[in-house]
Amino acid sequence: MKRAGGRSKAETWSDLHSDVKVSRCSVCIFFCLENKHLNNCSEFRAVRDVSVSSLNADDQTLLEQMMEQEDHVRNRLRKKNQKSP
Repeated sequence: MKRAGGRSKAETWSDLHSDVKVSRCSVCIFFCLENKHLNNCSEFRAVRDVSVSSLNADDQTLLEQMMEQEDHVRNRLRKKNQKSP
């Protein structure tokens, strides 16, 4: 049986089913690629391990002394044979 538009119900349903399959495959491919991308990102993420161990009293006083200095850091450009203050 042909409809007024020249297409049968079977052809219309077949076309609709094909469109739904293509859409479903596209969504599936998108999520698969996104999942692979997220897994790859975790491999190359910059992570810095920071220890959170407690300080003893000597370390704490040393840190306070270093913070009170004017330059706050030691000069790394000094020659190796010079002694640090």
